[in-house]
Amino acid sequence: MTTKERIEKCLEKHENKNIVDNNLPFFDYVLECYNKCIPQSYGPKIEKRIIKEYNLGSIKKSQSRGDFYVKENSIISSTFKNIFKPNDSSEIKVSFLSGLGNSASFNFIQLRPYETFDFYTFVTIDFDLINRDAILEWYLLKKDVVHNEFNLHLIHGGKESNKENKNKEYKLHVVKNSEQHKKLKELNLI
Repeated sequence: MTTKERIEKCLEKHENKNIVDNNLPFFDYVLECYNKCIPQSYGPKIEKRIIKEYNLGSIKKSQSRGDFYVKENSIISSTFKNIFKPNDSSEIKVSFLSGLGNSASFNFIQLRPYETFDFYTFVTIDFDLINRDAILEWYLLKKDVVHNEFNLHLIHGGKESNKENKNKEYKLHVVKNSEQHKKLKELNLI
């Protein structure tokens, strides 16, 4: 590829950044989000698509109650009726596998223990699994389990600068195949 072709490719990506065709099938939509979106953009896009795809109720960000609630007629309420009750709410966190080898990991950011919701829905996208046609893995955990059972890290400042802050945000860093990853699988409700 010539320098001119690389520049054209960069310009095309810049012009089409974060634009994904909403009419694509779900799996293709996720792949296009990875190709066309920056990390701050693909999470919310995939989250909105999950809500639409599974007929979930959307919650306004200003309510601080998670991203979706379970509608009585949703696929989720009938498939997981032993877990979800109607109107249970969940925060969705999406992470593509990043890094290579022993440092390959998933990062779930902006975990907010002060918000009022019931579950975290973690979605991992692992291209190492592409040949199995199952690159998405879903984890559903009670909110309190995440905050009590995992090593979470502050994402804005350290302990000292957050001493007076009541609304701290955390990150869950999960190295693939680590103890944290095994725990995520063990505590998964689905």
